[in-house]
Amino acid sequence: MNSKDIIYIITSARLGSFAEGARACSVSQPTLSAQIKKVESELGSKIFIRNSKGVKLTEFGSKILPQLIDVQNSIGNIHTMAKNSQLETVFNLDIGALFTIGPYLFPRIQNGIEKVNPNLKVNYIESTNDGLMQLLMAGHVDLAIISSPDRSIHCEECFINTLNPLINRKELFTENLYFALSKDNPFIDDTDFKKLKFHPEINFVLLHGESSISEKISQIFEDGSLVDPKKAIKTNNMESARTIVERSNNATLIPAIAKKDDDNLVYFPAPKSYSRKVELVTRRDNNNKHLVDEVTDFIHRMYVS
Repeated sequence: MNSKDIIYIITSARLGSFAEGARACSVSQPTLSAQIKKVESELGSKIFIRNSKGVKLTEFGSKILPQLIDVQNSIGNIHTMAKNSQLETVFNLDIGALFTIGPYLFPRIQNGIEKVNPNLKVNYIESTNDGLMQLLMAGHVDLAIISSPDRSIHCEECFINTLNPLINRKELFTENLYFALSKDNPFIDDTDFKKLKFHPEINFVLLHGESSISEKISQIFEDGSLVDPKKAIKTNNMESARTIVERSNNATLIPAIAKKDDDNLVYFPAPKSYSRKVELVTRRDNNNKHLVDEVTDFIHRMYVS
C-alpha cells in the first residue's frame, strides 16, 4: 500500500463511489478499482462493499479509515511545515459560514487569524448549511461554520453529511434568537412574544435557505399562529430582512450575533426553545490539516473560553 492507494481509499469512502473517487483523483475508474482491489488482496480483507448505487465501507474498512486518514494527515503536515519554513510562501485558507453568521463573525476573527500565521490568505464564503457541507465534502472550503443541523425536512442532507466519518465537529456557541420589530410599529407598545405570535396584523420576513431560523418560524405557524404563512416575505439576506422590518409593520427572527444597538428595531427575546447551536466542521483528510487545526482552535478558543 502506498500514499496514492490511501488517497484512493479515503476519497472513495468520502464520495461513496469509485467513479466519483476516480474523477476526484484524476485517474480512470478501472485504475482506481484495481488498486483498491490489490490492497484488499494484500490485507486479506474487504474494505468496500460494492453495489449498483456505489460503494460503502465494510466494518473492517470503517476501522482502518481513521488510521489511513492519520497517515495522510501526517504526510500533509510534513508538507505544510516545509512550506511554513519558506517565509515568502502565502497559504490560502477557505472559510465558509452560514449567511446569517458570516457577516458578523468574519470581521471579529480576521485580526486573530492573521496572528495565527502572517502568511495566511483567508477567503471567506457565505452559503446555506447544505451548501457549506457540499463545499466542504468537495474540498472547496477548509472549514465551515454552520448551525447545528437536525433531521428536519429543512436540513436532512446536511444532517446526514455531518455524520460522515471524515467530518470533525466542534460546538462553538449557543445563541438566543430575537423577534425584531420596527420602533415605529404601531403594535409595539402592547406586544410581547405571545401577542406577537398571534397578532393578525403582523407578517413575518422569512430567511430563505436558513434552516435553523426558518424551522423556528415554521414552529410559530404550526403552533396555531394567526399569522398567514402565505403572506410571508422571503429573502436570503439578513440585512435585507432587517431593512424590510425597519420600514414596515412586519417582524422577523434575528440571532444574537446579528443584533445591533444603532438600528431602528426593538428586540423581544424568544423562548429558549428558539435558540440555535453553532458549530465548526472540518474534514479529517484536509491536505492543510495543520493550518486548519490552528485556525479552528483559535476560533474555538475565542468563543468557548
